[in-house]
Amino acid sequence: MRLSSTFTWALLFSTAALGSPAQYKGYSGCGGLLTDLSGRISNYIGPKTVCVWTIQMTPGLDVAMAIPGLKTGTSHEQMVQLRPAPGGERLPAGGRAIPNADACLSLCPDSLTCHKEYVEIQDGPPGSASYGKICEGLGLTFRSSSNILTVKYTRKPDHPASSFDVYYYGEPEGSRGQGYC
Repeated sequence: MRLSSTFTWALLFSTAALGSPAQYKGYSGCGGLLTDLSGRISNYIGPKTVCVWTIQMTPGLDVAMAIPGLKTGTSHEQMVQLRPAPGGERLPAGGRAIPNADACLSLCPDSLTCHKEYVEIQDGPPGSASYGKICEGLGLTFRSSSNILTVKYTRKPDHPASSFDVYYYGEPEGSRGQGYC
């Protein structure tokens, strides 16, 4: 039996909210290649200021990813800066990728940046097209266009690390659900 994407994400978010470590293998180091079918990336607390996690599924699976909540020390006026979706897909808000638009707290004009700390989602291996820099939001969801998705965390050296979790799992190609970028 195949679960609907809506049900799958509801299950993912409730598991995240309950904090059950049994469901997801957790990673809290600064970056690396992750190949498990599901997992959790927790923020890195340490001296490094850039961490890059590459999530790679087996061929035939896309990477589905959720950030239940993210709040960095960036000012309230500079929460989310998103770029056009990779592949030129036409999406809501004039073609900009909006992670689960109903759940986002705010979007920023392209001229603003998350200048002290942010998470960036790249659709593919490191250096691929970026969905944008994310400083704050609730219920953020993303889906790769291939079997690879990259999560890059960056902060200024004098800025303390914020707490966040990123949950991911593999989902068969072509089963794109609602609420994805």
